[in-house]
Amino acid sequence: MKTLGFMLPYYSKTGGGVFQHALSIIDGLTAHSTKYRYRIFYYNKDDVGYISGRGLDSVGLSPVSKKSLPERISTMFDLFFDTKRPGSAGDGRVDLMVSPFPSMYAYSKRMPYLVSIQDLMHRYYGSFPEFPLMERLRRDMLYANAARHAVLIAVDDAQNADDLERFYKIPRKKVRVIHYVPPGYVYEYKDMTAERAREILVKYNLQPDYLFYPAQFWHHKNHSRLIRALKAISDDRGVTIPLVLTGSPESREYSKVMGLVDQLNMRGQVTILGYVSQEEIVALYKAATALVFPSLFGPTNIPPLEAFLLGTPVACSNLFSMPKQVGDAGLLFDPFDINDMSQKICRIWTDEALRLELTDKGRRRAEGMDLRRYAGEWEKVIDEAMELI
Repeated sequence: MKTLGFMLPYYSKTGGGVFQHALSIIDGLTAHSTKYRYRIFYYNKDDVGYISGRGLDSVGLSPVSKKSLPERISTMFDLFFDTKRPGSAGDGRVDLMVSPFPSMYAYSKRMPYLVSIQDLMHRYYGSFPEFPLMERLRRDMLYANAARHAVLIAVDDAQNADDLERFYKIPRKKVRVIHYVPPGYVYEYKDMTAERAREILVKYNLQPDYLFYPAQFWHHKNHSRLIRALKAISDDRGVTIPLVLTGSPESREYSKVMGLVDQLNMRGQVTILGYVSQEEIVALYKAATALVFPSLFGPTNIPPLEAFLLGTPVACSNLFSMPKQVGDAGLLFDPFDINDMSQKICRIWTDEALRLELTDKGRRRAEGMDLRRYAGEWEKVIDEAMELI
């Protein structure tokens, strides 16, 4: 039996969608695929808790922040001058490494690898604070080389394949599309009753009926426009809509968001919970009137899929491939247009018939989303990569 390596991201809780994506893959494969042995590579020891009880081997890696300057320079030299070539797993630990995010670890160890690339948004939003010049250059070097040296590349949407070809000249024949599904814990708790959800949320003194937005506080998550849209609804229509947010207080834009909430006198309207448990995330979806998802990034995203599975109506951005991902199961808005956002949010908040319709369509859309199918798609691509080594 061959051994499949699997990397957890350097950033776990603060990694947002990348970490959820990683959990989805490992949850699916370890639960539904017995073809391979699995070995988990992690940077943060706390992440071992996510895989405990599954009988998996694990390998701790040195955090990037602890690497010496000569080691970093050596890695950059190798990438720039292409001095190393991935071949067979020289240390014998794995036959193929799966990296659910752009990484050159396997390349540096001469292990063949399969890489998942979520997006190339730094190419679309170069002026955003997330992407100063050096970060854009770093990403270009990392993403291009991770894709170039991978056996195969997995993406969630055809736009990613187009972007890889457009920006880095990566041939489409190397790219395989595997659409996102929610992580395993969402399936585990999906049958939670409304009563149980209320019990769980007592600790936060939350009452049902609010808009829910689970996202880290980054500029591209667009919290500021969302808050201004809610303020406009309150001022223009006299409708005050509670908003519940999750995300790390250590995130990049947290202080700016809190400053705006104070400036607009909305402390009583906006609740920020910080980190919550996996069960609590599901409870927050269950008790919400709707998910609002104003992110500026794509091509697609995981939270609308979680909402579909859990029976929560969805209002979200109309950018990139989001309209295709959501279809008619969500109410779409222009996330750059506060007026359009406020109109759509007010509509989903006040129109119960619309919410029931969206919930029904979302559940039907979620019928094809399950971890067994997802694991099968990943196993097929992994088998293909194994044959190409």
